[in-house]
Amino acid sequence: MSTESESLLGTIGRGALAVAVGYVLLGMATLVLNYAAAVIMGVPLSTAMAEPSARPSAVYSAVNLLLSLPAAALGGYATASIARRARVVHAIVLGILVLVLGAGYQLVQLVGRAEGSVTEPVWYLLLLPALGFVGALGGGFLRARREPAEVGQGLSATTR
Repeated sequence: MSTESESLLGTIGRGALAVAVGYVLLGMATLVLNYAAAVIMGVPLSTAMAEPSARPSAVYSAVNLLLSLPAAALGGYATASIARRARVVHAIVLGILVLVLGAGYQLVQLVGRAEGSVTEPVWYLLLLPALGFVGALGGGFLRARREPAEVGQGLSATTR
């Protein structure tokens, strides 16, 4: 293999790793934040963890949505940090992944609604993936905004 193709494979691998790590961090942050919210709000964990027999309150669902935004931003920021190149593009890929998986979750919930076992309200199901996309993109933009300052610092350090 040529050096150019090895470099391309390394770049693709790093990009895939960036998105995967960002998604894992997004998921972990979502779980931790929502667990903390459930404990603070006194919501039974069976409700917080969406047991089929439990239905979360509208207030808890709204708090859950609000907490998904910083969790997604953390995932987007991590993705952009690991990517090195095209940071925002990688954060967009993470956001699209969130949208696609969110659409799959919505389909499962719609089937569950037909069977009477759905736990989340429709407005929650529609907003969650959209906020995940916005948060991931926002995190990617936050990381990308740091880039010019880092480049400038690196150049000034090498020319001294």
